[in-house]
Amino acid sequence: MFEINEEEFDLKSDPKKMFGIQGREKDKGKFKAFDYKEGRFVTNLAHQTMWNDKSYVEGLVSYMNKENPEYEFKVIERK
Repeated sequence: MFEINEEEFDLKSDPKKMFGIQGREKDKGKFKAFDYKEGRFVTNLAHQTMWNDKSYVEGLVSYMNKENPEYEFKVIERK
């Protein structure tokens, strides 16, 4: 019988939607894609870190905005 281990399989994620982080210096210029693993802004979207769990990304963005007051981060959806 096939069983799903809920700890290994995120039932809240949506594989059709991907979410990333964009950021910028507060009140300056355009938002840029963010590579979370490297902790840097990127111009090539292929290097942007993406997730399929929006609530997880929202938590990261909330934490990043609180800990980095000189920057502004937001969640974006890629299709």
